[in-house]
Amino acid sequence: FGCGYGSMIKPTKSELAALPELLRARWLFCRVDAMERKLPPAQKLDYLLTEIEEPLACIQQLESLISSGEWLASS
Repeated sequence: FGCGYGSMIKPTKSELAALPELLRARWLFCRVDAMERKLPPAQKLDYLLTEIEEPLACIQQLESLISSGEWLASS
């Protein structure tokens, strides 16, 4: 993915720096959107808070790699 993306788009340093926040926001949006569309009110909060931390922690662990642009390098 990174090689293809990097060959077509050359993001700026500020765009790369914003990617981890974008990924976090997108993950949270997907979670809230699914919750709103699919669940009755009594189940929404439990769904929202269940297993929400692991994807956010993974993004945190990869933040320096993502924002550095290393993943754009061709192999």
